[in-house]
Amino acid sequence: MHPELAKRTHWQQKDGSEFIMQTSFDTMLKVAKNYNKNGDKFEDNPKVEIEVLALDKRIASVKLTADDWVDYMHLVKNDKNQWQIINVLWQYHDIKKHSY
Repeated sequence: MHPELAKRTHWQQKDGSEFIMQTSFDTMLKVAKNYNKNGDKFEDNPKVEIEVLALDKRIASVKLTADDWVDYMHLVKNDKNQWQIINVLWQYHDIKKHSY
């Protein structure tokens, strides 16, 4: 992930109002450390489909389809020749999950 990561999704609060929920690089690190600690968040053989939508020198657009969600990601190649995710727009397949 790029330090300037912005991960966003559409969300709805209990009162019905809508907003764009944004997750930062630091928050994603915390999520990655804690999300599946009990090993019960994913199927034994999870669905992971990756499709490169566009690629041009140092930028790329990629689609990830997983069991519960889809991510549209923008990647950038840094000066160390490493690909990093800089933007993510995502949603659950079941959009009813996009609420508190």
